[in-house]
Amino acid sequence: MTNIQRTLSIPILLFIALILAQPVDGLVGNSSIYDDLGNRYSSLGEAVREASPGSTIYVEGGIHRGGIVIDKPLSLVGIDRPVLDGEYSGSVVTIENTENVSITGFRIERSGRVYSTEDSGVKIINSTRVFIRYNVFDDVFFGILVKDSRGVEIVGNNITGIDEYYLSDRMHGIYNWYSYNISIINNTFRYVKDGVYNDHNYDTVIANNTFRYGRYGVHLMYSDRFVIERNDISGFIAGMALMYSENLTIRYNKIHGNRVGGIGEGLFIPETDNILIEHNWIVGNVVGINIRYTPYTPGKYSIIRFNVIAYNYVGLHVDTDSEAEVYGNDFIENVQEIRYIGYTKSRIKWYSEELRIGNYWSGVKAFDSDGDGLVDVPYTLVDPLYRFIREHRELSVYYLSPVYEVLDIVFKYSYESPLQGLIEDPYPLREPYNIDRLDLTIYIENLPYTLVLTLIPMYIVYRGVYRARGKRG
Repeated sequence: MTNIQRTLSIPILLFIALILAQPVDGLVGNSSIYDDLGNRYSSLGEAVREASPGSTIYVEGGIHRGGIVIDKPLSLVGIDRPVLDGEYSGSVVTIENTENVSITGFRIERSGRVYSTEDSGVKIINSTRVFIRYNVFDDVFFGILVKDSRGVEIVGNNITGIDEYYLSDRMHGIYNWYSYNISIINNTFRYVKDGVYNDHNYDTVIANNTFRYGRYGVHLMYSDRFVIERNDISGFIAGMALMYSENLTIRYNKIHGNRVGGIGEGLFIPETDNILIEHNWIVGNVVGINIRYTPYTPGKYSIIRFNVIAYNYVGLHVDTDSEAEVYGNDFIENVQEIRYIGYTKSRIKWYSEELRIGNYWSGVKAFDSDGDGLVDVPYTLVDPLYRFIREHRELSVYYLSPVYEVLDIVFKYSYESPLQGLIEDPYPLREPYNIDRLDLTIYIENLPYTLVLTLIPMYIVYRGVYRARGKRG
C-alpha cells in the first residue's frame, strides 16, 4: 500500500468507526434483546413496539434510551442490570391504558425534572395489574407515579431522588393518586420529598420499607383503608403524616431520629378517623406522636396501645379536641412525657378498663404495695409537691432526697390541685410492658452514647482535679 493509499484509508476507517459507534434506535453500547418467542431486536424501543402482547422481553446489559411507552401487556426482564437512561427529558418509562405489565431488574435513571409533565422514572396511568420489581431508580424527579390505576405492586426497589436539590424542590419516591389496591413492599427510599405520597388513595399496604432523609416518610391525604407496618423511618420532618384520612392500621414500625428543621415528629395525625397505632417503636424524635382533632367525626375511634415511646423531647402531644384510648404503652425518659394543650379535662382515656392496665411512665414512683404490677398512685401531669416547694423555698433542701420521694406519694394522695384530672392514668404500670415483647434493643443501642457522654466529662473533671492538686502541691 502506498503512502497516498494509507493517508486516504485512515479518514475512511475513522468515518466508518464513527458510523458504527452511533446509537441505533435507542441503544447505546453492547446489548442482546430478545423475547420468549425467539425474536431478536436491535433496540428496546423496537422490542416494545413489535413484540406480541403478553410477551416477555429479555434485555442483557447495555444502556438504553428512555421515553419508552408501554400500552399493551408486556414483561421486561433485565439481566445484569441494564440501564434505562432518560437523559433528563420526560419520563423514562410510561405505562398507560393497559394491563399485565411488569418491569424487573433494571436501573432507571435521569428522568426529566419538569413538574407540569410529572416527569418520572416510571409513570403508570389508567392501568391494571402492573408490577415494578427489584429495580434501581437514581436521579429521578418522581420515582414511580401511579394515577387512576388498580392492582399495582411495587416490590424490592431502591429509589433515590435528586440529592443536590433542596428538600422542597424534590419530588416523591412514589406518588399514588386516585388508585386502588396498591402494595408497596421491601423498597428503600433516600433523598426524596415524601417517601410515599398518597392522595385520595384506597386499599393500600405499605410494609417492610426503609425510608431515609426527606419531608415525610409516609404521607396520606384524604385516603382510606391503609395498613402501614414494619417500616423503618428516620431523618424526616415527620416519619408519618396521616392527614384527613380514615381506617388506618399502623403497627410494628420503627420510627426514630426524625428531627429535621427542629420539628421532627414521629407521627403527625390531624383530623383522622378510625386509626389504630400499636406495637411501634417511636424513639428519639422531637415529638413522638402528635394528634390534633382526632377522631374528626363523632362516633369514630383512635387507639394508641402497646408502643414504646422513648427518648423524645415530647412523648405524646394532644389537644382538648382529640379523643383516644391510650394504654399499654411504655413512656420512657421523654423530656416531657405528655404535652397537653388546654385547660379542660382531657378526652383521652389513659387506660383499658377491660385489661385493667394503663401505661408505663418512667417518671412515676414504682410503689406497688399489693404486688399486682400496678403503681399504687395514679399518674397525673400535676406534681403538687414540686408546686408546694416552689411556694416554700426553704423546703427545697429536700428536693430529690429520700424524704422528697415519701412526701411525693403523700401529697399525691392528699392534695387536690385545680388542674388535677386533666390527664390521669389510674393504672400506671410498674415496669415497661413492650420492650421484651417487641424484641427491641433500646437500652443496648443507647448504651454507647451513655458511656461516651458519661466517661468523657468524668475524665475531664479527673484531669482538672489532678492538675489542680499538682499545682497546689
